[in-house]
Amino acid sequence: LLLLLLRLRLLLLQLRLRITVTVLKLYFFNSSSMDAGDNNSIDNIKGGNDNSEDGDGNNTNSSSSTEFAIDMSTVTSAVGQQVAKEVLKSGSESATKLVNSYARIDYLRPYFDVSLVQLRQKLVKSLLPNISRSPQAIAVDLYGPVMLALTLSAVLLFSMKHTNHVIKREGTLIGTSFAVSFGFWFTLSGVLYAFGFIFNTSVSVLELLTVTGYSLFSYCLVLLTTHLVSHSIFYLAWIAIGSLGAVCLGLVLRSRTPDAKQGVIMFFVAVSLHLLYLLYLQYSYATIFNAVTN
Repeated sequence: LLLLLLRLRLLLLQLRLRITVTVLKLYFFNSSSMDAGDNNSIDNIKGGNDNSEDGDGNNTNSSSSTEFAIDMSTVTSAVGQQVAKEVLKSGSESATKLVNSYARIDYLRPYFDVSLVQLRQKLVKSLLPNISRSPQAIAVDLYGPVMLALTLSAVLLFSMKHTNHVIKREGTLIGTSFAVSFGFWFTLSGVLYAFGFIFNTSVSVLELLTVTGYSLFSYCLVLLTTHLVSHSIFYLAWIAIGSLGAVCLGLVLRSRTPDAKQGVIMFFVAVSLHLLYLLYLQYSYATIFNAVTN
């Protein structure tokens, strides 16, 4: 999907550049035609001035004013051509830089180059809390979080279909599930980054996106288990599985915070947001479903 969007962007840039070149070519052609007409008019005026003689000097004044007007016209045309050339040159350079920047997909490759073994290890690690106080290493990876956000969207759609209601507006439900899953991922990362900035937590944006993205694995397990088995076991799954993901997220942020008290605050903030949003998905998404279908 990312490659398709980049190719579409490149095609639009090429089309815009071709349109600009065509317009400038037409402008140059019209300017050259006007210059040729001005030269012919200059020759005609000079010939008329040679054949006509007037003693009071009126013709001399009119000839000088005509030559002045013609000179101003020539200067204006030359300036216009120079400006058009500069615009074309700068536009071509900026378009080339933009195309090259979008074409460098190798910058994104390290963030999505993950083997299945590494992915399985990170998924298991997201449910195994590490109580160590030393700063925990975070391997930046966006492939797993993106796949988990998509999986969470699919689980939410499955949970709505599992209610045996007739879905009248399928497109709206799909868009809502994508907004809920990806919106929570980005929002949680932004909120925790703000708290980390206040409490001097040494964590980057990409590291936060990685950690919060893999914490969605507990969401998928809890919601899928609840809807496949029974809704009565939600609280058991919420405490057993959801708490593991929340505690892992909180411990990583606590280990990255130098001050112990501030690290405890970061821990409780991460755990609270993680568990409360899981409750929101369980109980309020049915309200969203009923509002859309009705």
